[in-house]
Amino acid sequence: TEAYTITPGELDAVFQSPGVSFMGSSALASSKDELYIPCYIRKLSLLEQITAGDYVIRARSRGQSHKAAESDLTVYNRQGRPCLVVEEFVCAPVSRQTLLREKRLNKLQKL
Repeated sequence: TEAYTITPGELDAVFQSPGVSFMGSSALASSKDELYIPCYIRKLSLLEQITAGDYVIRARSRGQSHKAAESDLTVYNRQGRPCLVVEEFVCAPVSRQTLLREKRLNKLQKL
């Protein structure tokens, strides 16, 4: 089998890295009943294979508002070379109630 350039778990970690800064933001702190869900990526560039656990993720905020939070993400290897670049990673707020309602609807549809 072919090796992943980046494993699904590592890609998930990259996508979750801006979440910590979103949660601590004063622009977003007014609505603790919302979760920010990824909704748009302008460009994702895989530059070289990432060795598991041997990388650093840098998330640079492009700006935040009550409607969206945007970041650029870069994954660097141990030598400091970029391995993965995500440009304009945008997360939009979704209320917890909406997510719970959707989850219940999905369960009902499966019956």
